[in-house]
Amino acid sequence: MEIDRGLFALLADRFEHEPRVTLIPGDVLERKHRLSQTVSEAIRACDGRAGGVVKLVANLPYQAATPLVMNLLIDYPEVRRLCFMVQAEVGERITASPGGRDYGPLSIIGQTLCRIETIGRVPPQAFWPRPDVASVMIRMDVGEPLFPSRADVSRFANFVRTVFEHRRKTLRSALSYAVDQATCERVAAKFDASQRPETFTVTEWIEIFQNSIE
Repeated sequence: MEIDRGLFALLADRFEHEPRVTLIPGDVLERKHRLSQTVSEAIRACDGRAGGVVKLVANLPYQAATPLVMNLLIDYPEVRRLCFMVQAEVGERITASPGGRDYGPLSIIGQTLCRIETIGRVPPQAFWPRPDVASVMIRMDVGEPLFPSRADVSRFANFVRTVFEHRRKTLRSALSYAVDQATCERVAAKFDASQRPETFTVTEWIEIFQNSIE
């Protein structure tokens, strides 16, 4: 997938006689929370009958990285591995631990669904033209499902996103934007709801969600 017309023309010339490569011009994202229909259909068409899996291999632009990774993890179970280079700031958000400013929905959802490894760090001088920021190479291997259905994965993601829209509030206050009052009190009785959302571990977030849907 390539959005740059000049680079796409070079790729088309390079892979003109390569039947294993299909090039798609344009933006991989139709909008923030939706992949382009062409890419979506191409992913859905891969059923793994040959024993393989769908993988993302990319050098991701900063603005597209988070929505693309989130979309693939939440909506496309066909995708089993993501290997990509991205601005270091995004990589730090994916691998962040509880308590820091980088920890949020991308950290929680990514770490819930995947085994994550930082493969390497790439300095600015490795590129031309030289950017102002460092980059990292990330590998994410999707693990065994922790939820009964893909719908539950989507519900979990939406739940975490909604709560973290109010991350400066206490968990009790932030939960009130995602669940009704009775559910909020039930969850608050099992966790220290006076803490802020970013203080809870990935395991605790799974438990908070599960308690919210009982």
